[in-house]
Amino acid sequence: MLRLCLTWVLLPGAAWADVADSYALQVDGDHVRFTVAVNGLPVGAINGRRLSGAYFFLDALLREGSNEVTVRTALDRPYGTAQLTLTRPAGEGAAGPPLWQVKCGFVLPDGTTPACKPDGVYTTRFDVGHAPPFRLWQAQPAALSVSAITASLAAEQAALTQDAREHDWTGMFLGRDVRRSDLLQAGRGVAAAAADMVKNMRAAAEKGGGSVKAAQAPLAGQLTVTALPHDLYAVTRKDAAPVLRVQVGAGELQDPDDFGDLADRYLDGVYQVLTVVYGNFDGKWQRVR
Repeated sequence: MLRLCLTWVLLPGAAWADVADSYALQVDGDHVRFTVAVNGLPVGAINGRRLSGAYFFLDALLREGSNEVTVRTALDRPYGTAQLTLTRPAGEGAAGPPLWQVKCGFVLPDGTTPACKPDGVYTTRFDVGHAPPFRLWQAQPAALSVSAITASLAAEQAALTQDAREHDWTGMFLGRDVRRSDLLQAGRGVAAAAADMVKNMRAAAEKGGGSVKAAQAPLAGQLTVTALPHDLYAVTRKDAAPVLRVQVGAGELQDPDDFGDLADRYLDGVYQVLTVVYGNFDGKWQRVR
């Protein structure tokens, strides 16, 4: 399973103004695991015993014209409930009906109660009138070089660690190169997620006395590289450990059953990424998401 490569998940309590100004996918469920992809690229995975009002901001993976969202669901018990709700930004008619809504395990207006499938796949397509010209979609065909990606990840890990030591939480969020330039123009939902990370990392640093623990960058033989559309590649570790990880303070990841399986997260001062997306730009392999 391709896990989260973006930080744009807000748990219950997100400011609705930020959600309303973004293309947002709300997921609600009871003992259901959700895995989300946009335009063929992994966005995130989340689960919970009673998950309500968790949002994926999709802005940073959208293109002008046709876009596709796919959600895979898996039940943790025979009976469950799930709801997916995709909304557009306020300026594009958010006050009207959602762009897309799917429900299972609930009684519908016609009196029926469609059961959630043990393994469901739900897909919708919608048009976007305007989207930033992300470099994400401009990767160039090139022979795959796992060694070059490994070297880039080592540089990413070193930069994350340095940012953590300097308390540059915004720098940690934005990353470098293509990723940074894209995120700076990706919209208010991304800005809200960045602000949430800054708040959590700052609090953890203040509580933990400034200690920083960094993971070792993975070796080439520890990586799995999976081809994606648009000449992009998803990179994960074979042992399912984070590809990138920095811990500030003495916190520990909270129980996934309480907060969902947020793979790319920053609660309790732990910033980790389980999946990154790479592409080749001008002859250089760079992380784009």
